[in-house]
Amino acid sequence: MVKKLRKAFWIASIRILGPLRPRWGSNLSVRVYRNAGMRFEGDPTFVASDAWFDGTNDYSLITLSEGCNISGNVQILTHDLSPYCVLAAMGRRERTPVGRRLPVRVGPHAFIGLGAILMPGCTIGRGAVVGAGSVVRGNVPDYAIAIGNPATVIADARDYVKEKFLDEWHSLNSTSSVD
Repeated sequence: MVKKLRKAFWIASIRILGPLRPRWGSNLSVRVYRNAGMRFEGDPTFVASDAWFDGTNDYSLITLSEGCNISGNVQILTHDLSPYCVLAAMGRRERTPVGRRLPVRVGPHAFIGLGAILMPGCTIGRGAVVGAGSVVRGNVPDYAIAIGNPATVIADARDYVKEKFLDEWHSLNSTSSVD
């Protein structure tokens, strides 16, 4: 009970602090979710204070990588209990919920746009971009831009940067991987 109250206090603190001081809210989010068991491979660039992480009592199913950006109103889901409801509708009463819990991984320097939903079992690749409002199931490859419901890959993020931010593209260190 005390653990749940402590968690509720910190989540409320994130929700209050985030809009006032977004960077502080992001830093607090990382600290609170790390303590709750979420996996971090490096430090995210930003985690919005109103992002929602479905730990289903096991935040270790969620991994956020170095430099990733989790925008506002993003939802990351790790469970699917719909089979329990379907079986109940068919007259079968299970004593324990029937469903699955699957991990979600956001790769290094990936960008998850406003209001996107990441479904159980999805992996977002390195440098990938998930557009605002997209619903992702499955995998988004490295450097892909995925949009829509269901999210589909429409372009390569490197081509987008090269086309729209030419000066920044040309200023990349010659030792970095740009292709």
